[in-house]
Amino acid sequence: MLLSIVALGLGRIVCAVDLPDRPDWWEGVGDPMSLELELVRTVLAQAPAAEPPRVEGEAPAKPAFAAANTWRWYLQGSWAFEVSKSSNEFVMLGGGVNYFLVNGLSLGVELNAMYVIQDGGDDAVGVNFAMLLRWHFLLHERWTMYADGGAGLLGTTERVPGPMVSEPRGGTRFNFTPQAGLGFTFALNDEARLFAGVRWYHISNANTQENNPGRDSIMIYGGMSFPF
Repeated sequence: MLLSIVALGLGRIVCAVDLPDRPDWWEGVGDPMSLELELVRTVLAQAPAAEPPRVEGEAPAKPAFAAANTWRWYLQGSWAFEVSKSSNEFVMLGGGVNYFLVNGLSLGVELNAMYVIQDGGDDAVGVNFAMLLRWHFLLHERWTMYADGGAGLLGTTERVPGPMVSEPRGGTRFNFTPQAGLGFTFALNDEARLFAGVRWYHISNANTQENNPGRDSIMIYGGMSFPF
């Protein structure tokens, strides 16, 4: 509005100027009012469009799921069975946070409590800290499919795995946990999102000790995530 008032004023000044000897091109200007209107149109066309007013009390629009620079926190549970040397199992309960570096790609950290059921030796209780990259390669409004992978640290009260025929000493109380798998998410509402998947889950000390029998498991997990 301010620009149009200024333009209108300038147009009136220009058109009101009484030149004693007007040049030939002045005759082609035409009606002064037409020149005035044309000047206003030009100024308004170059002015930036005004944003629509926000209704008082209206909440800003929420970012889409997996949008860059957004955070989510989650709770999860899992069960795994060993496929390499024994029928050992373990269960985990925990949670973590994910930060989306770009659309569809997140970096997450999680902390889990673990209970390991072992054929040889005593059962073990442990704590696992892990970092995971997760890529949502199919990204839809209500559901996604993703691949993820990462590694972590595991400390337990007993040796994991326990003593076995091939390695009577068993494993160690401190291990690494590389892992990778596939999963999906499904939106339950605007905020809560269900996720589930399957992973290869490895436990070993990466040959930092002489005894390193290691173990490979198939892990099935699920949980719920929410935005911050």
